[in-house]
Order: sequence, then structure tokens, then C-alpha cells
Amino acid sequence: MPYRTCRYNFAHVSTGDILRAHVQDATSSLGQQAKAFMNDGALVPDALVLDMLKAEVTKLDAPRLLLDGFPRTLSQAQALQNITPVDAVLVLDIPHATIVDRISNRMIHPASGRVYNQTYNPEKVRGKDDETGEPLVQRDDDKPDTVKARLVAYEEMTAPLIAHYEALAKKTGKMSVGKFAGTESDVIFPEIVSWLEEKKLV
Repeated sequence: MPYRTCRYNFAHVSTGDILRAHVQDATSSLGQQAKAFMNDGALVPDALVLDMLKAEVTKLDAPRLLLDGFPRTLSQAQALQNITPVDAVLVLDIPHATIVDRISNRMIHPASGRVYNQTYNPEKVRGKDDETGEPLVQRDDDKPDTVKARLVAYEEMTAPLIAHYEALAKKTGKMSVGKFAGTESDVIFPEIVSWLEEKKLV
């Protein structure tokens, strides 16, 4: 299930997890299409992401959604408004070097989906799953060159998206945009919580 209920009763929905779940499902036509784009280091087209997201959102029973990695284009933002209203947008400014380092150190156990990271959550035996002893693999979309290509494409798309939400917040006064910079989640997370509390969103 590519979502989980987290603190403050948000349903945390990661479009990346949704995409990977479809890619791992050999019978998923959406997953087969998405895999070709991801392996080339390209971003998956909006239509595919939206179809996957709509299917997941209809399953949720939490009163609030925390969308991780979505929207990432203006067209996605416009389509999202037809699915659910947006109360707040959180913009995380993380150095590219930090992102590449973390993602390129990630390894997975294909059969179970268990994830390891050489930096902060390493496996007990190098290259082996802790529970089964089976080999771990690195996804093609986690390799350094692929991650760098995705980051460049991502920034080109999100710059106008952030401007769109800032203008919308100013015009309507019905939503807020918060920006947070740093490299450590333990530092950024309390800042986000404080901001959400200030905006009376939690």
C-alpha cells in the first residue's frame, strides 16, 4: 500500500511510492509505461501520474492528505484542484549534492520492497537482505547520473509551479506557501510543524 497514516492524522501519499508499486506489478500497464521513463531518467508524464494518484486517493479514509512529490507541474496543480482542495504548499530547498548522495546510497530487496541506505540504515551484511539473505539491488532510477538528470528536469518544472502557488495564496488568501531549507530532516521537520501550527493547519 503506497501510503501510510502519519502524525496529525495525515495520510502520507508518495507519488514515487505509487509509481514504484505499479512498476513492480508486472501486470500493470501503467507501471510498464512508467518504467520506461524512469529508467531513462525522465519524469513520468502527468497523465500517468494522475491516473495512479486518483486510484489511490479513492482508497483513503484519513481526513487529510499529505502529498509527497506532487504536484510538480502547473498542469498537475490544475488537475489536483479538481480532485481535492490545497490548504498549504511546503517547499523544501535541499542541496542537490545531498539528494544525490542519499538516493544513490539506497538499495532495495525486490521481493519485499525493504529499503536500506548505506549512510543511515545499512544492511547487516553488505549487499544482502537482513531477513532472507537474498541480494539487494539498486534501482536504475537511483543511480547518480539518473538522479542528477531528474533533479535538473524537476527544478525546471517546479520553479513556475512555486510561483503559481505563491500568486494563488496572495490572491485568494485561502492557502499558504512555506519554504524550508536545510540538509537534516530532524532540523527541518520541527520548523514545518511550527509553521503548520501557526497557520492552524494542524
